[in-house]
Amino acid sequence: MTIDTDPGSQRTDLSAGPTAVPERSRRRTCALIVSAALAVGLAGGFGISRVFDRADGGTSADKAGESTSQSAAAMVDQGLELQVDGDLAGAAARYRKAVDADPENMLAHYNLGLVDQLGGHPQDATREYERTIALEPTYVPALFNLGVLASASGDKDAALDYYRKAVQINPGFAGAQFNLGLLLLDTGDEKAGNAAVRTAIKLDPSLADRLEKGTP
Repeated sequence: MTIDTDPGSQRTDLSAGPTAVPERSRRRTCALIVSAALAVGLAGGFGISRVFDRADGGTSADKAGESTSQSAAAMVDQGLELQVDGDLAGAAARYRKAVDADPENMLAHYNLGLVDQLGGHPQDATREYERTIALEPTYVPALFNLGVLASASGDKDAALDYYRKAVQINPGFAGAQFNLGLLLLDTGDEKAGNAAVRTAIKLDPSLADRLEKGTP
């Protein structure tokens, strides 16, 4: 299998030679970006949705619904603080309470999935990410992490589907382009795989160094 990161340069052979990525690293390449994705989910541009008071007062039922949503959002905020501090058990407890209060709180499901993934519970994480995209089908962080989990479990077809959806929604997401390319190469589609890897490296040149060094 070869990776052509630049159409005008020599190819990098992943199966032999001094620049080859070790076989063990190749099996783990689809996890290269997950830690960065988790960090983005925690601290980056995926902020908490907040519910503001209605200017017109609303009906009693409306107000009750808003109160429940506000309570769930507050619990998600508390969970995020605990998660950033490293208290995954405490964060999970807050997210579960948020889900119980408001089953349609997408970020509660997503961040509970993050905690489950970090805690080594892939099936639970997958379930929460699936609930996330059921509520918001275009939520790229959940699609990406579903791809990582599917690839790790050996379900390459599902992983490809998730990565393709992620890059269709956000073509500038280097991590998804990179993992998609590597997985396509692994399945024998060198043309599409090389194209995706080149796109990823163009978006994030540091990925070329990881590829050459075989960074797990």
